[in-house]
Amino acid sequence: VAFGLKYRQDNPLKDSGEIQKNVRNMLDLVGLSDLENRRVGQLSGGQKQRVSLARTLVCQPKICLLDEPLGALDANLRERMAIELRRIREALQVTFLHVTGNETEALAMGDRVVVLNKGQICQIDKPSKVFATPSSTEVARFVNAYNLFPGEGLESRFSYYHYELPYVGDASRACYYGIRYDQMKISADKAGEACLTAKFITSEFEGARIKYFFERPDTGVFEAEMHLGEGDPMILVQGEKYRVSWNPEDALLFDISGSIMNDSNRTEALQ
Repeated sequence: VAFGLKYRQDNPLKDSGEIQKNVRNMLDLVGLSDLENRRVGQLSGGQKQRVSLARTLVCQPKICLLDEPLGALDANLRERMAIELRRIREALQVTFLHVTGNETEALAMGDRVVVLNKGQICQIDKPSKVFATPSSTEVARFVNAYNLFPGEGLESRFSYYHYELPYVGDASRACYYGIRYDQMKISADKAGEACLTAKFITSEFEGARIKYFFERPDTGVFEAEMHLGEGDPMILVQGEKYRVSWNPEDALLFDISGSIMNDSNRTEALQ
Protein backbone atom coordinates (compact mmCIF):
# COMPACT_ATOMS: atom_id res chain seq x y z
CA VAL A 1 0.00 0.00 0.00
CA ALA A 2 2.93 2.33 0.70
CA PHE A 3 4.65 1.58 -2.61
CA GLY A 4 2.80 4.20 -4.69
CA LEU A 5 3.38 6.93 -2.13
CA LYS A 6 7.14 6.25 -2.12
CA TYR A 7 7.77 5.72 -5.82
CA ARG A 8 5.14 7.66 -7.75
CA GLN A 9 6.57 10.01 -10.38
CA ASP A 10 4.84 13.15 -9.11
CA ASN A 11 5.47 14.28 -5.55
CA PRO A 12 6.72 11.02 -3.96
CA LEU A 13 6.70 11.04 -0.15
CA LYS A 14 10.02 10.73 1.71
CA ASP A 15 8.89 11.16 5.31
CA SER A 16 8.34 7.64 6.72
CA GLY A 17 6.01 8.96 9.41
CA GLU A 18 3.76 10.63 6.85
CA ILE A 19 3.79 7.50 4.71
CA GLN A 20 2.78 5.31 7.66
CA LYS A 21 0.02 7.75 8.62
CA ASN A 22 -1.44 7.69 5.10
CA VAL A 23 -1.21 3.90 4.88
CA ARG A 24 -2.87 3.36 8.26
CA ASN A 25 -5.68 5.79 7.43
CA MET A 26 -6.33 3.99 4.14
CA LEU A 27 -6.21 0.50 5.70
CA ASP A 28 -8.70 1.71 8.28
CA LEU A 29 -10.98 3.08 5.54
CA VAL A 30 -11.04 -0.25 3.66
CA GLY A 31 -11.42 -2.30 6.85
CA LEU A 32 -7.93 -3.85 6.99
CA SER A 33 -6.39 -2.00 9.93
CA ASP A 34 -5.85 -5.21 11.93
CA LEU A 35 -4.29 -7.14 9.03
CA GLU A 36 -1.43 -4.82 8.03
CA ASN A 37 1.34 -7.33 8.80
CA ARG A 38 -0.15 -10.33 7.00
CA ARG A 39 1.44 -11.80 3.90
CA VAL A 40 -0.44 -12.04 0.61
CA GLY A 41 -1.00 -15.79 1.02
CA GLN A 42 -2.72 -15.17 4.36
CA LEU A 43 -5.42 -12.95 2.84
CA SER A 44 -8.83 -14.02 1.52
CA GLY A 45 -10.09 -13.01 -1.92
CA GLY A 46 -12.11 -10.14 -0.53
CA GLN A 47 -9.17 -8.90 1.56
CA LYS A 48 -6.92 -8.94 -1.52
CA GLN A 49 -9.49 -6.83 -3.36
CA ARG A 50 -9.42 -4.34 -0.48
CA VAL A 51 -5.62 -4.18 -0.61
CA SER A 52 -5.76 -3.42 -4.35
CA LEU A 53 -8.26 -0.66 -3.67
CA ALA A 54 -6.20 0.78 -0.82
CA ARG A 55 -3.03 0.69 -2.95
CA THR A 56 -4.78 2.76 -5.62
CA LEU A 57 -6.72 5.19 -3.43
CA VAL A 58 -3.87 6.05 -1.08
CA CYS A 59 -2.30 8.08 -3.91
CA GLN A 60 -5.47 10.23 -4.06
CA PRO A 61 -6.39 9.75 -7.74
CA LYS A 62 -9.06 11.90 -9.36
CA ILE A 63 -10.52 8.86 -11.10
CA CYS A 64 -10.23 5.16 -10.26
CA LEU A 65 -10.68 2.53 -12.99
CA LEU A 66 -12.26 -0.69 -11.70
CA ASP A 67 -12.32 -3.59 -14.17
CA GLU A 68 -14.67 -6.32 -12.93
CA PRO A 69 -13.60 -5.70 -9.29
CA LEU A 70 -16.21 -8.08 -7.87
CA GLY A 71 -16.08 -10.76 -10.56
CA ALA A 72 -13.91 -13.28 -8.68
CA LEU A 73 -15.85 -13.06 -5.40
CA ASP A 74 -18.65 -15.30 -4.19
CA ALA A 75 -22.18 -13.86 -4.05
CA ASN A 76 -22.18 -13.00 -0.34
CA LEU A 77 -18.75 -11.35 -0.43
CA ARG A 78 -19.63 -9.56 -3.68
CA GLU A 79 -22.62 -7.90 -2.02
CA ARG A 80 -20.56 -6.80 1.00
CA MET A 81 -17.78 -5.42 -1.21
CA ALA A 82 -20.31 -3.51 -3.32
CA ILE A 83 -21.54 -1.77 -0.16
CA GLU A 84 -17.95 -1.03 0.87
CA LEU A 85 -17.09 0.41 -2.55
CA ARG A 86 -20.04 2.79 -2.38
CA ARG A 87 -19.07 3.86 1.16
CA ILE A 88 -15.42 4.46 0.19
CA ARG A 89 -16.36 6.35 -2.96
CA GLU A 90 -18.64 8.67 -0.99
CA ALA A 91 -16.04 9.17 1.76
CA LEU A 92 -13.23 10.11 -0.64
CA GLN A 93 -15.34 11.81 -3.33
CA VAL A 94 -13.38 9.97 -6.02
CA THR A 95 -14.92 9.15 -9.40
CA PHE A 96 -15.11 5.38 -9.98
CA LEU A 97 -15.30 4.11 -13.56
CA HIS A 98 -16.63 0.63 -12.82
CA VAL A 99 -16.63 -1.85 -15.71
CA THR A 100 -18.88 -4.90 -15.38
CA GLY A 101 -20.99 -7.25 -17.45
CA ASN A 102 -23.31 -7.86 -14.49
CA GLU A 103 -26.47 -5.80 -14.97
CA THR A 104 -27.50 -6.01 -11.30
CA GLU A 105 -24.08 -4.78 -10.20
CA ALA A 106 -24.13 -1.93 -12.72
CA LEU A 107 -27.57 -0.71 -11.65
CA ALA A 108 -26.75 -1.02 -7.94
CA MET A 109 -23.31 0.60 -8.05
CA GLY A 110 -23.66 3.40 -10.56
CA ASP A 111 -24.71 7.03 -10.22
CA ARG A 112 -24.75 6.97 -14.02
CA VAL A 113 -24.78 3.88 -16.21
CA VAL A 114 -23.17 3.71 -19.65
CA VAL A 115 -24.44 0.74 -21.67
CA LEU A 116 -22.05 -0.43 -24.41
CA ASN A 117 -22.88 -2.78 -27.29
CA LYS A 118 -20.22 -3.76 -29.87
CA GLY A 119 -18.11 -0.76 -28.90
CA GLN A 120 -20.96 1.73 -29.28
CA ILE A 121 -22.69 3.66 -26.48
CA CYS A 122 -26.38 2.74 -26.42
CA GLN A 123 -27.50 4.80 -23.41
CA ILE A 124 -26.07 7.01 -20.67
CA ASP A 125 -28.47 7.72 -17.82
CA LYS A 126 -29.35 7.22 -14.18
CA PRO A 127 -29.74 3.53 -13.23
CA SER A 128 -33.46 4.00 -12.55
CA LYS A 129 -33.97 5.50 -16.02
CA VAL A 130 -31.98 2.75 -17.76
CA PHE A 131 -34.09 0.15 -15.94
CA ALA A 132 -37.49 1.80 -16.45
CA THR A 133 -37.04 3.15 -19.99
CA PRO A 134 -34.22 1.39 -21.87
CA SER A 135 -33.37 3.35 -25.01
CA SER A 136 -33.31 0.28 -27.26
CA THR A 137 -33.97 -3.44 -27.39
CA GLU A 138 -30.22 -3.99 -26.81
CA VAL A 139 -30.38 -2.06 -23.54
CA ALA A 140 -33.58 -3.88 -22.54
CA ARG A 141 -31.78 -7.20 -23.07
CA PHE A 142 -28.80 -5.96 -21.02
CA VAL A 143 -31.08 -5.01 -18.13
CA ASN A 144 -32.37 -8.61 -18.28
CA ALA A 145 -35.80 -7.64 -17.00
CA TYR A 146 -37.92 -7.38 -20.16
CA ASN A 147 -39.88 -9.72 -22.36
CA LEU A 148 -39.63 -8.48 -25.97
CA PHE A 149 -42.28 -9.65 -28.43
CA PRO A 150 -41.78 -9.02 -32.18
CA GLY A 151 -44.75 -8.03 -34.31
CA GLU A 152 -46.53 -5.14 -35.97
CA GLY A 153 -48.00 -1.98 -34.47
CA LEU A 154 -51.59 -1.15 -35.43
CA GLU A 155 -52.64 2.27 -34.04
CA SER A 156 -53.58 1.60 -30.40
CA ARG A 157 -52.69 -2.09 -30.38
CA PHE A 158 -49.82 -4.40 -31.25
CA SER A 159 -50.19 -7.59 -33.29
CA TYR A 160 -48.07 -10.42 -31.91
CA TYR A 161 -48.61 -13.93 -33.25
CA HIS A 162 -52.42 -14.28 -33.06
CA TYR A 163 -52.77 -11.81 -30.15
CA GLU A 164 -53.83 -8.16 -30.34
CA LEU A 165 -52.04 -6.51 -27.41
CA PRO A 166 -53.50 -3.13 -26.37
CA TYR A 167 -51.29 -0.08 -25.97
CA VAL A 168 -51.99 3.41 -24.59
CA GLY A 169 -50.91 5.65 -27.47
CA ASP A 170 -49.90 5.32 -31.12
CA ALA A 171 -48.33 1.94 -31.85
CA SER A 172 -48.39 2.16 -35.65
CA ARG A 173 -44.57 2.25 -36.13
CA ALA A 174 -43.76 -0.39 -33.51
CA CYS A 175 -41.93 -3.62 -34.30
CA TYR A 176 -41.25 -4.78 -30.73
CA TYR A 177 -43.47 -4.79 -27.64
CA GLY A 178 -41.69 -4.87 -24.26
CA ILE A 179 -43.01 -5.58 -20.79
CA ARG A 180 -41.00 -6.09 -17.58
CA TYR A 181 -41.01 -9.49 -15.86
CA ASP A 182 -42.25 -8.02 -12.58
CA GLN A 183 -45.17 -6.25 -14.29
CA MET A 184 -46.70 -9.52 -15.53
CA LYS A 185 -49.36 -11.15 -13.37
CA ILE A 186 -50.41 -14.78 -13.53
CA SER A 187 -54.10 -15.77 -13.62
CA ALA A 188 -55.26 -12.17 -13.24
CA ASP A 189 -58.58 -11.31 -14.83
CA LYS A 190 -59.16 -7.57 -15.12
CA ALA A 191 -60.94 -5.70 -17.89
CA GLY A 192 -58.69 -3.65 -20.16
CA GLU A 193 -55.51 -5.60 -19.43
CA ALA A 194 -53.25 -7.12 -22.05
CA CYS A 195 -52.77 -10.86 -21.77
CA LEU A 196 -51.27 -14.04 -23.21
CA THR A 197 -52.32 -17.61 -22.59
CA ALA A 198 -49.25 -19.78 -22.31
CA LYS A 199 -48.03 -23.17 -21.14
CA PHE A 200 -46.10 -23.19 -17.86
CA ILE A 201 -42.59 -24.68 -18.11
CA THR A 202 -40.88 -24.27 -14.74
CA SER A 203 -40.14 -21.84 -11.90
CA GLU A 204 -36.92 -20.60 -10.32
CA PHE A 205 -36.65 -19.63 -6.66
CA GLU A 206 -34.30 -16.66 -6.07
CA GLY A 207 -34.81 -15.85 -2.40
CA ALA A 208 -37.07 -12.82 -2.23
CA ARG A 209 -38.57 -13.50 -5.66
CA ILE A 210 -39.69 -16.34 -7.90
CA LYS A 211 -39.41 -16.41 -11.68
CA TYR A 212 -42.01 -18.32 -13.69
CA PHE A 213 -41.15 -19.44 -17.23
CA PHE A 214 -43.78 -19.89 -19.94
CA GLU A 215 -43.69 -21.16 -23.51
CA ARG A 216 -44.02 -18.35 -26.03
CA PRO A 217 -46.64 -18.69 -28.79
CA ASP A 218 -43.96 -18.25 -31.47
CA THR A 219 -40.72 -19.70 -30.11
CA GLY A 220 -38.64 -19.65 -26.92
CA VAL A 221 -39.82 -18.62 -23.46
CA PHE A 222 -40.99 -15.53 -21.60
CA GLU A 223 -40.85 -14.79 -17.88
CA ALA A 224 -43.10 -13.47 -15.13
CA GLU A 225 -41.63 -12.48 -11.79
CA MET A 226 -43.31 -12.45 -8.38
CA HIS A 227 -41.85 -10.86 -5.25
CA LEU A 228 -42.70 -12.78 -2.09
CA GLY A 229 -43.63 -9.54 -0.34
CA GLU A 230 -46.67 -9.43 -2.64
CA GLY A 231 -48.05 -12.76 -1.43
CA ASP A 232 -47.45 -16.49 -1.18
CA PRO A 233 -45.74 -18.34 -4.04
CA MET A 234 -48.05 -19.67 -6.74
CA ILE A 235 -48.13 -23.43 -7.27
CA LEU A 236 -48.39 -24.00 -11.03
CA VAL A 237 -48.67 -27.31 -12.85
CA GLN A 238 -46.04 -28.00 -15.49
CA GLY A 239 -47.58 -28.26 -18.95
CA GLU A 240 -50.82 -26.52 -17.97
CA LYS A 241 -51.88 -23.26 -19.63
CA TYR A 242 -52.29 -20.04 -17.62
CA ARG A 243 -53.37 -16.50 -18.35
CA VAL A 244 -50.54 -13.99 -17.93
CA SER A 245 -51.62 -10.35 -18.00
CA TRP A 246 -50.33 -6.80 -17.49
CA ASN A 247 -51.38 -3.17 -17.61
CA PRO A 248 -51.02 -1.79 -21.20
CA GLU A 249 -49.73 1.49 -19.74
CA ASP A 250 -46.61 -0.38 -18.57
CA ALA A 251 -45.69 -1.55 -22.07
CA LEU A 252 -42.78 -0.10 -24.05
CA LEU A 253 -42.63 -0.01 -27.84
CA PHE A 254 -39.54 -0.13 -30.06
CA ASP A 255 -39.33 0.70 -33.76
CA ILE A 256 -37.78 -1.31 -36.60
CA SER A 257 -34.26 -0.15 -35.63
CA GLY A 258 -34.81 -1.31 -32.06
CA SER A 259 -34.99 2.24 -30.64
CA ILE A 260 -37.60 3.11 -28.06
CA MET A 261 -40.52 5.08 -29.48
CA ASN A 262 -41.17 8.51 -27.99
CA ASP A 263 -44.77 8.68 -26.88
CA SER A 264 -46.32 11.63 -25.06
CA ASN A 265 -48.80 9.40 -23.25
CA ARG A 266 -46.00 7.19 -21.98
CA THR A 267 -43.90 10.22 -20.91
CA GLU A 268 -46.80 11.73 -18.99
CA ALA A 269 -47.51 8.43 -17.27
CA LEU A 270 -43.87 8.15 -16.13
CA GLN A 271 -43.86 11.73 -14.84
